[in-house]
Amino acid sequence: MKLIYDARPIALQYTGLGRYTASLLFALLDSPRRADLTIDVLIDRGCDPNGMHYRALQPYLERGACRLHAVDAPPISFRQHLAVARWVNRQGADRYFYPHFDMPLGIKIPSAFVVHDLIPLLVDGYVQSLGFAKKLYFRQMLRHHVAGAQACYAVSATTRRDILEQVGERWADKVRVAYEGPVLTDAGGDIEPPPLNPPYLLYVGDRRPHKHLRRIVDIFKLLRDRHGYQGRLALAGSRRNFDFDLDAYIADRADIRVLGNVSDAELLALYAHTDALMFLSAYEGFGLPVVEAARFHRKIVVSDGGSLPEIAPPGACQIPCSLATDAAAEQIASYLADRTQPELSDYNRRYTWRRAVEAIFPEALA
Repeated sequence: MKLIYDARPIALQYTGLGRYTASLLFALLDSPRRADLTIDVLIDRGCDPNGMHYRALQPYLERGACRLHAVDAPPISFRQHLAVARWVNRQGADRYFYPHFDMPLGIKIPSAFVVHDLIPLLVDGYVQSLGFAKKLYFRQMLRHHVAGAQACYAVSATTRRDILEQVGERWADKVRVAYEGPVLTDAGGDIEPPPLNPPYLLYVGDRRPHKHLRRIVDIFKLLRDRHGYQGRLALAGSRRNFDFDLDAYIADRADIRVLGNVSDAELLALYAHTDALMFLSAYEGFGLPVVEAARFHRKIVVSDGGSLPEIAPPGACQIPCSLATDAAAEQIASYLADRTQPELSDYNRRYTWRRAVEAIFPEALA
């Protein structure tokens, strides 16, 4: 059996898509596989050889776990629709896998692809320019590929439901769920001190409007000013503003620390030492920070947006998006006051890359 794993998104190394592509690939290469399986890994010819995912792939190549091929087709580009299928269709492979919704057009062998969320279609204002054209492209690509592919994998049952609402229930057998695992996997190793001293609450993500970062800040202010919380709020992620100027909004608050983008080691430390993760998005297709924080058995505060009720671990504090800020702060204060440490070992066994491999590549495993 010959499998082509299209890993071109590893070039986008620090994005969620780049990390997903690499994590799933390495889990596949680490899994016991059928003896006659050949894995051909496809990358873009312009992929940085010093990139972290490319370097991590080298030991697998050296021991013959896979073979590497390159095409002149950057990920998420128009060119991929011209170049990738032409190469794939000449290889005599049995299956082609692509880790995103915009699978190259023209693939003639059995194929599978992944949909991480439908945010461009479901969240108003997410697409900042050429909104109509981009939404049309997303919707048409989704419908075309669900109809033509062997399988479409959604990263949550919520995302699966959202896909079927777009393409129709007649494709229900094709659209399947394969949960992600944590990207920061060395939770059992030595953890360095965090970039700020505990206690603190933690937000991880960007500043897009659907992340409800203003709401998180407003709730934190009430936790401090009315409910006696003694810690700070740490904001990790891109500093780019969208619907409001966050830095100006918190300029008078010494108890809110903007960390910007942090290293993997720093993020591990932040998760390991936080009082609770604050993740109150209006919509998520999965919710990776929830799974990451759960590896350290931390308290987790989520909204009821998108997949978050599905992904939230047992005992998490769920705050409806419609709940008033005052009431939300009161509920979170009560949750934080309970010093019981969550025990999430069973939960963590549900979200692993090995289980994702078993769901997506069952025919490839021994």
